Amino acid sequence: MQWQPGDELVSEPRQPETTDGVLRIDIAAWGDFQRLIHENLIAPDFIYRGQRCHDWLLLSRIDRIVELNRSAKNYDVDKLRHKLIRWQLEAFKRATRGMLGRIRETLKSDEAWWALGQHFGLATPLLDWTESPYVAAFFAFVEEPDRWNQTVNSSIRSRRAVFALSTAAFGPQPSLAKAMVSKDVSYEHYIKRVDPILDDSARLVNQAALFTEVTNGRDIAHMVRKQYKGVSERPALIEFAFPEEIRNDVIERLNVMNVNHKTLFPDLEGAAKHCNTMLGIR
Repeated sequence: MQWQPGDELVSEPRQPETTDGVLRIDIAAWGDFQRLIHENLIAPDFIYRGQRCHDWLLLSRIDRIVELNRSAKNYDVDKLRHKLIRWQLEAFKRATRGMLGRIRETLKSDEAWWALGQHFGLATPLLDWTESPYVAAFFAFVEEPDRWNQTVNSSIRSRRAVFALSTAAFGPQPSLAKAMVSKDVSYEHYIKRVDPILDDSARLVNQAALFTEVTNGRDIAHMVRKQYKGVSERPALIEFAFPEEIRNDVIERLNVMNVNHKTLFPDLEGAAKHCNTMLGIR
């Protein structure tokens, strides 16, 4: 796919450019994002993730802990990460004794255990994604803004974000990466796609959910820039950055599309959170 955004589809006058496989597009209005999606400028093989802050790293919860120690002296970060992952997995298996019944028999791999834990809020090496750009937009906008920070520092201009990652970026040899052999480009570590098979999780189904895992625990944008160094023809990672002030409009439009807490979390908790969210934007 050749990325050729039309001028009429981009709210900012500056035409976005792909650098080292990464493209950022500033979105001013919800309609711009919809047109980009519906006019097939985004290939169908992308997956999506929404974040409240555009400058948050694309890291799992465990890898955020490791990242805090990355610049500390006398730390073997890779060894620390491996130790934390093994400890957390074994601790979760022990803590769930007597709770899973026959479900335990279906958990044949570490990835299956991590997917189950992720579903219930466990810190894991997995990062949440979805096959739906609108589900991703919901998670980008559903949390209320951090009004305290914006009041204390009026220079803060928070932007919501939806990230789109090409599935061709997965694996030891990403198929979109520049065909070259270089000392500074290593495929020893890579981005993995994890598709959980959990029959008792309506949330996973309704959210069209899947996960990624980076084998060395690094930020996905960092991995893409490393593996796509010099690539400017088409992006492997796209960041759509939205202004904070359109939040209420986006939540209302997504609700009309039946993308809300009720449908994505089909239980009593989801129903309650839906009512709270809609009350907050009235």
